[in-house]
Amino acid sequence: MPSIMHRRTFVHGLACASLGVPFCRSASVRGRKKILLRSSWQTKNIGDIAHTPGVLALLQQYLPDVVVQLWPMDVGRGVEAMLRRRFPGLILVKSDEEVRAAFRECDFLLHGSGPYLVAESDLVRWHRETGKPFGVYGITFSDDEFSPAARQADPKAAFDRTLAIMEKASFVFFRDSVSLELASARGCRCPVMAFGPDGAFGTDLRDDVRAERYLESEGLEPGRFLCCIPRFRFTPVWTLPGQSGTFNPSRHARNEAMKEHDLGALRNALIAVLRETDLKLLICPEDETQMAIGRDMLY
Repeated sequence: MPSIMHRRTFVHGLACASLGVPFCRSASVRGRKKILLRSSWQTKNIGDIAHTPGVLALLQQYLPDVVVQLWPMDVGRGVEAMLRRRFPGLILVKSDEEVRAAFRECDFLLHGSGPYLVAESDLVRWHRETGKPFGVYGITFSDDEFSPAARQADPKAAFDRTLAIMEKASFVFFRDSVSLELASARGCRCPVMAFGPDGAFGTDLRDDVRAERYLESEGLEPGRFLCCIPRFRFTPVWTLPGQSGTFNPSRHARNEAMKEHDLGALRNALIAVLRETDLKLLICPEDETQMAIGRDMLY
């Protein structure tokens, strides 16, 4: 129930902000309001892919009279085709000209889920050029030593900039309670701040035929196995053929230093499950790099 209530709070707040009316009955508003969704950060892992169809499905369900335009960073590797199959007529905003047109036409900008305020500069631009409202849905906010802000030349100034733009938002939803507590502790004065689950949880895309075929081939019964997703502190994207990103020695060193600390605990938990229950284990990846991690550190 808490997650359902937070989702309803998000949708209600989004409707009020985008429609600009005190009572959110979109059918009674003349003309169709338009939301510009800034999302689809990358296609290297299934979580980042799932953010967008999840939020689109929520908007489709709860705000059916609103037109949604998607402003993506990356919809390659078959993702665009998948989105268009699920959401026929979806408007994608890609070129500079299309972005400028969307800024003129849309009433509200919604920043999708992510590991931080990924499109912070775009929110600044939207606010500066349009003066229209915007909101943030399901992000992580961190000030640890490896956060994007902390890696900049002036971390304090970077955090202050992030807080300043969040305070201009109609709402900011955080996908974990630690982020929410941190933003509050740092004095963020956004009018609505609350927990809101990652947009990926709204995804309804399924491939039941292939999934059931795989489960049957591996002897995995529904409800009788545990999925385990291993990862390093930093995704070693430089190990993926054909992917952008050069070898990063500092991130590689951090991964190597912490891999036994992080994955040893996970491995011990899996051993306990096998010894103390009759469940089976499925070591599975969120991105391709985790195949090797799972094999070497867990299997």
